[in-house]
Amino acid sequence: MRPMRSIRLTAGAAMLAAVAAVTVTPRAGADDQAPESKTVAIGTGGAVATIDPAASQAGIDVLRKGGNAVDAAVTVAAVLSVTEPGVESIGGVSYLTFYDRRKQEAGVIGDRTPAPKTFGQADRVGLAGSGAMSVGVPTTLVSWQKALDRYGTISLSEALQPAIRVARAGFVVDANFQQLANSRNFKAFSSSRKLFLNDNLQPPPVGATFRNPDLAATYELITEKGVDALYHGPIGQAIVDTVQRPPLVDDASSYVTAAALRAGKLESSDIEDYRQRTPPATKIKYRDYHIYSSPLPESGGTTVSEALNILERYDLSGPDRVLALHRVLEASKLAYADRARYVGDPRFVDVPLSGLLSQGFADERGCLIGDTALPGPVAYGDPKPPYDKKCSAVEPGVSEPGDEHSTHHFSVVDQWGNAVSYTGTLVSSGGSGVTVPGYGFMLNNELTNFNAAPLYPGDPNLAEGGKRPRGNMAPTIVVRDGRPVLTLGVAGGQTIQTTALGILVGHLDFGQSLPEALATGRVSQRNTAVTQAEAAFRDSYAPELAARFGHQFTTGGASIAVAQGISIDPDGRLVAVSDTRRAAGASGDARVVSPAD
Repeated sequence: MRPMRSIRLTAGAAMLAAVAAVTVTPRAGADDQAPESKTVAIGTGGAVATIDPAASQAGIDVLRKGGNAVDAAVTVAAVLSVTEPGVESIGGVSYLTFYDRRKQEAGVIGDRTPAPKTFGQADRVGLAGSGAMSVGVPTTLVSWQKALDRYGTISLSEALQPAIRVARAGFVVDANFQQLANSRNFKAFSSSRKLFLNDNLQPPPVGATFRNPDLAATYELITEKGVDALYHGPIGQAIVDTVQRPPLVDDASSYVTAAALRAGKLESSDIEDYRQRTPPATKIKYRDYHIYSSPLPESGGTTVSEALNILERYDLSGPDRVLALHRVLEASKLAYADRARYVGDPRFVDVPLSGLLSQGFADERGCLIGDTALPGPVAYGDPKPPYDKKCSAVEPGVSEPGDEHSTHHFSVVDQWGNAVSYTGTLVSSGGSGVTVPGYGFMLNNELTNFNAAPLYPGDPNLAEGGKRPRGNMAPTIVVRDGRPVLTLGVAGGQTIQTTALGILVGHLDFGQSLPEALATGRVSQRNTAVTQAEAAFRDSYAPELAARFGHQFTTGGASIAVAQGISIDPDGRLVAVSDTRRAAGASGDARVVSPAD
């Protein structure tokens, strides 16, 4: 191991003693006895908050051995690719936002998957949510290597070892994994059937041990050959073969639509020619904080940042919570209108990033917020100066189609104060539904992130060969006076931005502890006439928001998004928090190196 950076942090987080940690069933390796799993952990020396106990423990083990936050993050991600294969995979994409405490410097490693060179908008029209045609160039493995090269102290080979052990020894199946394995899409592909289902097409029972020796062997090959094993070697060729000749079963049409049976357009040159840039993190100043998040073509960083810039004009900390929430909903509505019009792959479209993130544009948009909810959808604004200070009348706009994409997020802080916020995805749960035969990992369905039809002339998110689709991920780090105070991220498609915004406002403006901010009922206004809200939010705030400001809310009771985070307080404590909102009743897992007494 290379020498550790000499980086020092006074870390921690003050938390209300009344907030109780929630105990959940451990999901460690089949032969391990993991510590009790909780959704809130308080202590010092480093912390990890993930969606899986085995992954959290792997990260804590790295931190205890002297590794830094990026070392732990890549290790955690690799383990999650074993235990949560439907959302993390070297067949997918990820973003890692990192803050270097000593250098007081933020950076982002990651990339959306490029479309194959021959893929165009005609291919996006009618594209199924599963199947080989939806697969773009995977980027995660390059991201892991670049993150370790730039910020880490261990090799990729070292980072993969815990994942190899879990893949070989196996882990205990919970209801969430069983639900994934029982996906109808998986039954259309022989390789996915083989990995997840028995001869009767049944998923493994809860409590069974699930092993993935093919993935273990894949990672062992990467430890020998490096990332070239994928981008210039047998793994990449296997991906191309799988896409061009999908491993369909004889009765595949019984499980997926005809469009999902088509071969894809990915070629060897698409993978071999892939190069990953390292753009700067999105950055804004909000109150006394600097907030860093994802770059383009992700819309998470820009949308959350614009909404916060709009809210800068208001004191949200006062006693009128409903008025503050009205302004948050309106700011979100306006930011989503601008997201839809302007955000795309900057290699292909001119994204007015400086304008979108400018305070002048935010003030122009915020001027539209009054005493009545704007009738959604509203029109996008013009982020080019000079900015309108006369509060011109708002025009009607268009809403984007909704999505049901599935991501995951985790956060890490180490003993030196370095912080990581990591979000990964295959886009939908299980991605394309296609497992690479003999290699044990699933492929993305990233190309479904392009718009199927233009929302207006000049739509920035239409498909082209080599273009990255717009994403939603917002791995975020909040810094005050050069010291990280929060690492936060969210899983949940287009509800990522609204959830991140709500948690940030709750923690930074409303004075909520991080456990309180994650537990609060969620609301998601995405430039629509009716606002999506959880039952807890509706019960607490909807009647008054409707009566005073004219907001309308959905009546369904489904949870919105899944978040993980770590708050860092000057008193020397860390508070790691993992969400309780997961499929099949599963909760996340939070751990610290040295638990508080």
